[in-house]
Amino acid sequence: ELKHTSCVTAFIATCHCDSGYLFNSEGKCVPVAEC
Repeated sequence: ELKHTSCVTAFIATCHCDSGYLFNSEGKCVPVAEC
């Protein structure tokens, strides 16, 4: 289960993370401070 995303899977090109989150190396959205 992916969290903090605007869609089901982070690997779809149209996906983006919520404000303050970025994709990590696993394609999951994590807080910017953890990237």
